[in-house]
Amino acid sequence: MSHSAPPHIAVTHASHFLHLLDGKDDVESQILKREFEDIANLLKTHEHVRLILKYDESLSHLIYAAADMFIIPSIFEPCGLTQMIAMRYGAVPIARKTGGLNDSVFDVDDSTIPTQFRNGFTFLNPDEQGLNGALDRALKYYKNNSQSWQQLVQKVMTIDFSWDSSALQYEELYEKSVARARAASSRA
Repeated sequence: MSHSAPPHIAVTHASHFLHLLDGKDDVESQILKREFEDIANLLKTHEHVRLILKYDESLSHLIYAAADMFIIPSIFEPCGLTQMIAMRYGAVPIARKTGGLNDSVFDVDDSTIPTQFRNGFTFLNPDEQGLNGALDRALKYYKNNSQSWQQLVQKVMTIDFSWDSSALQYEELYEKSVARARAASSRA
């Protein structure tokens, strides 16, 4: 079974990037900002694509809810809440392996990761080839594995990113470490 309709894909960070350019008077920043604005204008009448260069809390929740996939092509990402929010809404992340993204998005095709943790599509190199490779894999998975895709969506929606879950994992690790240390000292 396969999907017949194309997936809805959301891309993040363009507006944040432009916000960083606000107030910068150097020519390079102004050219880059204008290029983004030109792209947004070109896409205004496009049937399937929009580039929105502002932050709108209400709209962001609608985008998360409507997306089947969420692309997060960060160069760096110290925390990474975007992918967690996207997953809660059922959007499968396509993310660059960096920072908090690397700690929370695990590639469905990575056999070194236990199956229960695989929850998205990742790429290493911050370039067109890296992003396109992950996006192509995600689109093929979406199109050719409808049942598996739905299982993946259900999985990402139920991942527990709460502090309760993290604290429990740290507590278990601490208890194992203490037990090992006690066992080692009793043998000495």
